[in-house]
Amino acid sequence: MLDALRAQCNGGPSYKPKFKWNPGITLMSRDSVAIDRIGGEIIDARRIETNIKPLGNSHRHIITAAALGLVIADRNMIEVKNVVV
Repeated sequence: MLDALRAQCNGGPSYKPKFKWNPGITLMSRDSVAIDRIGGEIIDARRIETNIKPLGNSHRHIITAAALGLVIADRNMIEVKNVVV
């Protein structure tokens, strides 16, 4: 489970108010690396909106875990469902 009610798109891990925003979402999955993959997309979208270079595929743990066959990192194989409560 990933809490993205409030997030920061740059300058972490310490708090940088300049890069804070409120996506207001929570991600859930049995595959924690798939959550990281989707979370990375959300952060990259915000980085683009604020004229910061996106991180892209630079998340080494995602690439390494997928290469070992431990998780799914291919975005086309990750199903995303939006649930509004």
